[in-house]
Amino acid sequence: MRAALFALSLLCWACDDGPASGPHDDAGGTDQALSDRSLADTGLAADRGPSADAGAPTAAPNLVLVVLDDVGPEAVEPWASRFAADAIVAPTPTLDGLAAQGVAFETAWATPTCSPTRIGLHTGAYPSHAGVLGPAARASTLTPDQPTLPKLLAAVGYRTGLFGKWHLGGAAGAPVTEGGWHAYAGQPDGALADYFAWERTEAHEGGLDSAPTTLYATTAVVDDALAWLATQPAEQPWLVMLAFNAPHTPLHLPPAVLRPLLPDAALDADGDGACDADGPCVRAMLHALDTELGRFLAGADGLAHGRPTVVVALGDNGTVASAQQPPFARPHAKGTLFEGGVRVPLWISGPPALVPARGVATGLAHAGVDVFATLLDLGGATAPADARGISLRPALADLAAEPRALLYTDGDHTVRMVTTEGAALRDEVVAALDARRAALERYADVLERGLVEDLELAVALRAQREAEGGIDTLLGRLQAIRQPENTSPR
Repeated sequence: MRAALFALSLLCWACDDGPASGPHDDAGGTDQALSDRSLADTGLAADRGPSADAGAPTAAPNLVLVVLDDVGPEAVEPWASRFAADAIVAPTPTLDGLAAQGVAFETAWATPTCSPTRIGLHTGAYPSHAGVLGPAARASTLTPDQPTLPKLLAAVGYRTGLFGKWHLGGAAGAPVTEGGWHAYAGQPDGALADYFAWERTEAHEGGLDSAPTTLYATTAVVDDALAWLATQPAEQPWLVMLAFNAPHTPLHLPPAVLRPLLPDAALDADGDGACDADGPCVRAMLHALDTELGRFLAGADGLAHGRPTVVVALGDNGTVASAQQPPFARPHAKGTLFEGGVRVPLWISGPPALVPARGVATGLAHAGVDVFATLLDLGGATAPADARGISLRPALADLAAEPRALLYTDGDHTVRMVTTEGAALRDEVVAALDARRAALERYADVLERGLVEDLELAVALRAQREAEGGIDTLLGRLQAIRQPENTSPR
């Protein structure tokens, strides 16, 4: 009965622990309605020759991992219109093209903040197991000998490059020396002070360079990625991670050429050069990101050397509270373990040989650890035995497939400036939330506004689960998953 989308929350206080640079006047597929041109610009059009062959692929696929910063599902399609008929979303023809050429996961969780999701993407570990429960500080969260996504794919022949945000701590060169990427370019810290004036770091196997730049940060991610791809050998597949800072703060008006469907008049009514509110700013930044993502995919298609390409795109956590829309309500936003803080969009797109299904998958997915497992599966690499992710490939062939029976996440949970360590667990009907304090408390403020079609049914389900001891059982399962030495429950 997954349609109920009912979250029963608990606080468990006693629990243990080359190419042309952008922006361009031809933005590459910014028509509001999805068109043949916009599909072609994503590099995933159905008539792309070998990349769209419905038979078995003859070569290891190229892999693209796209991370959107602070983007919840209510901010983009196809989720937004499912939540509210009058949803206001950014124009995102490139992301819409990914959805049309692959699978969008109806219910995907990440973590409350960005670093815990990124550690899951890199290692397949839950935040509490990796010791990364909130935004990473200066200390490194990885070690040079630790298995990571790029290291494991490099072992089977991949070239790997990360561009944009790192935010896993360590020295400036940590993405290469500890993360295991062959190349990195971007701003390693958690946030930019200014998207138009920032310190660009470039790390590679030969050394480290850093210099100030005034290139718009979202554009720089794509420029750097395409420049690196142009130097890669044709005989090796590649993994590219585009870790955009946008639409994370500081909120701003992006260059107008990158947001042709959101002119200044729609965002800045008083003409003072700033957005009228946080929501329009986020939409403008997301539209600009989508434009640049389209440019990357079009350029990467010409650098694929005949290999098929699979694109995975996701949000790293929920939307910031000041820009959040229904069905989520404050304080159920980024930084919390409520669904508004951990539920994210997740797209996986590719040719029919690798992503046979088209549409919305109804099974549960984890946008951190499951993406780690799925990319390794697609690339022919083996995940470490202690990794917690489950490959989502069954759902790429059958939209009704259920790769996992439950969803788990943990991390710092901040409500009204009070932060506690917590975890959340969800099966078909119930989610549990726990955090540390002095005693066990159950509370009634648990129904996410708009997510329950039948309130009486939701209350009945809650009563039934409590009567059957389901809550205690669920908390027991949650605590079992939290134990690092116990790798069987995922």
